[in-house]
Amino acid sequence: MAASETIVANLALAKIGSEKISALSDGNKRARLINELFSSMREEVIASHPWNFAIKRATLAQDATAPAFGYTYRYPLPSDALRIWEVFEGGALTTYAWEVENGFLMTDQPTCQVKYIFNESNPTKWTGQFTTTLAYRIAADIAYNITQSSTLAQAMMDAYRENLALARSADAQEARKAALNDEQWLNSRY
Repeated sequence: MAASETIVANLALAKIGSEKISALSDGNKRARLINELFSSMREEVIASHPWNFAIKRATLAQDATAPAFGYTYRYPLPSDALRIWEVFEGGALTTYAWEVENGFLMTDQPTCQVKYIFNESNPTKWTGQFTTTLAYRIAADIAYNITQSSTLAQAMMDAYRENLALARSADAQEARKAALNDEQWLNSRY
């Protein structure tokens, strides 16, 4: 589905029974409301799941300053990272401890590779299910301001949650993880 921010905005407005807008820059209340929250809602929905269109891989450069305690190394996060999804060491998914803190990934490993969720702002990259999910999230946020109906606002939030679950499920089906062999399974217990 080829989308634009205006298409997403109009999907959200249609869900609450409101008139369409021509652009987010329109001077009416509907456009102003959506324009104010569009970026934060997009970021929230993207960060909620490792959408296939919003995943990147990177080898992180070790920071010159070590953490004060608890870990040996720290790595600055990529500037476009919303969430670290998986951490690798030597190309394999790490079994070592790691955590994100104040813009850095902390670990005891001397090398660090990550798969992360980034803030994909280009609507033409989004899937149709993501676009619909984002429209429901925006509709939930603007429903009361436009219609003065808390019932409609709650219905939109419920629809968002339901649609999000379906979209996540469909998106997750576009990958196949390797199964553990017997030795890996036994070693994982120690």
